[in-house]
Amino acid sequence: MKMNMKVLILTGILTARTVAYDPCPTENQDLALCCRVISGEVGSDCAIVVGEIANITAFEEVCQDYPIPRCCQHLALGFGINCTDPVGLDN
Repeated sequence: MKMNMKVLILTGILTARTVAYDPCPTENQDLALCCRVISGEVGSDCAIVVGEIANITAFEEVCQDYPIPRCCQHLALGFGINCTDPVGLDN
């Protein structure tokens, strides 16, 4: 079985006064993903976010092609497992 992993990389300019933002502070759901479909606690067709995330707006912006930012326990065969909303996301 072929595994297809997608990775999204955040780019941008950070200022010296940037406060650390951790969108996924929960130890067992610390993987930042962008997903296309959510079914309960599972995200279908997800991509890993690589790099420092400055704030929730930056997280949402990097998730343009996969529009649902999620915090998941792990990624298996393109599915985010045991997922929740990131800190600061207003639904």
